[in-house]
Amino acid sequence: MLGKTKNPGGQSAPQKNKYLVIALLCLPFVLCLYLIFGGSGEQAPATVGGLNFNIPDGRTQNIEGNKQKAMEREQMNEQHDARVRTLAESTFSLSGDTVQAPKREQPQPDQIAQSRNTYRDLTREMNSFYATPRTDPQIAALKKQVAELSAELEQSREKPDPLDYMERSYALASKYLGGQPQAQPQPGATSEKSKDRAA
Repeated sequence: MLGKTKNPGGQSAPQKNKYLVIALLCLPFVLCLYLIFGGSGEQAPATVGGLNFNIPDGRTQNIEGNKQKAMEREQMNEQHDARVRTLAESTFSLSGDTVQAPKREQPQPDQIAQSRNTYRDLTREMNSFYATPRTDPQIAALKKQVAELSAELEQSREKPDPLDYMERSYALASKYLGGQPQAQPQPGATSEKSKDRAA
């Protein structure tokens, strides 16, 4: 009995380590599940069937009902900003005697004239694109020469007639091997050499 001592909890040390490791591994798993499926803390918008039934609170800026009024208001804001800019530019310095003259706005080119000129340029460019090119005699001569050279190349690529090839090879053989070309025998006649060979 003295050899076996039990821990006061009744469990051995390896078994306690096993439970400790399982608990440490389950903790990050549960934390990850909470972050994935737990709420983000934001309330979901109140929608029913894809429609938002929230009532506006009235503190937001109203949308202009008339487009023309909105454009006029925007133009007035731009004019006011332009006046403020010109006042800021025309301020004078107290230390100097010079007063900066306000910069003159350059006159806007007539929009219709500018559009007309652009249309003319585009039309001219399109007409030049579809126009037939001028014929240059040098280019025409070069094209003719290319056609002739390509025709010669095609003729040289064609296979020669086998009969012509055989005639040339016979002429070369008789020139280099036989010395003098002999007259061709008649189809019905036999030469003396062929008779000697047969005997």
